[in-house]
Amino acid sequence: MHFVIRNVSIVNPVKEEIGVGNVEIMNGKIISTECKAETENDIDGEGKYLIPGLADMHTHISPVNAKHYLTAGVTAVRNTAGTFEMIEAIDEVAPDIHATYRMIDGDPGLWGSTSMGHISTNNVEEALAGVKELYEQGAEFVKVYGNITEEVLEAVVNSANEHGLEVAADFIHSKDIDSRKAAGAGVKWLEHASSILQSLYPGFHPGMPQDEFDDLSKQALDKKKLGQVLQNLKDNRVKLVPTLTLYRHLGEGRVFKPGRIKDSEQLRILAEDDVLGIEAQFDNICQHITEEYRQREKWAYDTLKKVTKQYLEMGGEVYIGTDAPAGIWTYNGIALIEEMMEFQALGLTNFEVLKKATAEAYQVMDYSGKGEISEGFDADLVLLEGNPAEDLENLLQVDKVIKSGRILTLEDLENHKIDMAALESLFNELTRKYAE
Repeated sequence: MHFVIRNVSIVNPVKEEIGVGNVEIMNGKIISTECKAETENDIDGEGKYLIPGLADMHTHISPVNAKHYLTAGVTAVRNTAGTFEMIEAIDEVAPDIHATYRMIDGDPGLWGSTSMGHISTNNVEEALAGVKELYEQGAEFVKVYGNITEEVLEAVVNSANEHGLEVAADFIHSKDIDSRKAAGAGVKWLEHASSILQSLYPGFHPGMPQDEFDDLSKQALDKKKLGQVLQNLKDNRVKLVPTLTLYRHLGEGRVFKPGRIKDSEQLRILAEDDVLGIEAQFDNICQHITEEYRQREKWAYDTLKKVTKQYLEMGGEVYIGTDAPAGIWTYNGIALIEEMMEFQALGLTNFEVLKKATAEAYQVMDYSGKGEISEGFDADLVLLEGNPAEDLENLLQVDKVIKSGRILTLEDLENHKIDMAALESLFNELTRKYAE
């Protein structure tokens, strides 16, 4: 499709500037930002703002939730575990996917025995077979989980590196591996900023007895130790994805920041999607969350905000991700806007937050030709009614999303249907396959 977005305010997070231009798009690419010609498909952009598509750097995409990323202007995701065949079944109304698939955990696995979503083993050879599987599926990194043994972790990292893949870790629940051990083993991504709490508070883990946690949570954060822990991570070039919104919702419940989310079109579309059924999912989880659990998550949230802020100030690499739809009230797409507001609250300017959620994210995922509004770049764009550099809440005011040059309105996305019968058949087939 060939069209021009005319007289639009172009937001450039990298240069921290906004200029008016005519953005010409053809065959999924940006041809020019100063087009003089007209086409029959032109869009009037006067008074509107054009930004590069956003990227969620920690999430779990599926065929039933894929379109909801686009409603919030998220045109790329870093998928941090899943099933290869299910992700391959996602249709074209979806963001780009920088993916890993089955994660590698220890035995017993935190999510049970080996299944379509993970490999649970303490056997090095079985773990290495998992790395080979991921490489052959085209995974772009390897993820390990909280019960993995140190021996298996070392073997997985070495094998992954031989295949040109980095290793990401979710060690929230680890009792044996803290951030120093993870960095020393060669882990390059700490999802949820996990295992840092174990380094700062030896003996900590989320399942520790309540009386022990009560004593631990009263301890003041040792600033000297924090500096040492984070310097070790920076020296080892470890990247953090803190997912602060995940912790906050687990601690606070259904409280949105920004508050405008509760009245947004994006949330309405999510809530009314009977196929996705996300409201029922979150309601069910809420029934099992105790006050003691909320207390721990609030403490983790408050502590990891300080960790994230200091790592940013030290020049460490930190990226914006959500873990949606994990936990509670972390909705696909709009949770990223909440997480961007968390980074703003840590002291970043709106331009700096936008840069992290666009150019920086695409660069670390090695997506060339994405994340900027420049000639030759992919036409993955979001047209907004308000200026996000002035107020990040304006990210909710989506007029149109342009994915690979295709124009999509919120109405288009809401009305998009998927073949549920085919997906249910595939899911049942995979359940049998991985149970064998």
